[in-house]
Amino acid sequence: MKTKTILLLIASSLLLLACTDKGTDASEKKDAPKAQDCQIQADGTVKVLKPKAGEVYSLGDSITVLFAAKYAMGAGFRVLYLPNEDARPVDLSTKSVGPESPDGKECYSVTLYLNKDLETSKKAWIKVQDYNRASVSGISENFELQK
Repeated sequence: MKTKTILLLIASSLLLLACTDKGTDASEKKDAPKAQDCQIQADGTVKVLKPKAGEVYSLGDSITVLFAAKYAMGAGFRVLYLPNEDARPVDLSTKSVGPESPDGKECYSVTLYLNKDLETSKKAWIKVQDYNRASVSGISENFELQK
């Protein structure tokens, strides 16, 4: 009887440990940027690392935008949604995001809401641009926004 009780306690402990593990799963590690992905050499450059090609979001979801930038004259950044190349961009950020004068040594992340009024698209993208100078910008790979 003692053996069954001990085995039951061990099994319960292992199950509890497995359920409370707060470690990073494999998909989070795979999606994490490498240090060199966040390095920018040329001033006036923005690189959007996420969203990635093939990702699928729905209207009403939150989207995490990951970008790197180097711009000594920067004024922060805005995040724009474009459902296609002919569309007028929609500003997802209500205020400036990221640093004012990024030095090109790290990535920046912002999570924004995909408003239910946005146009859906199978080939949408995100554009991150300097708040005051539109020519300093970068675009993501195509992703899908569905209803």
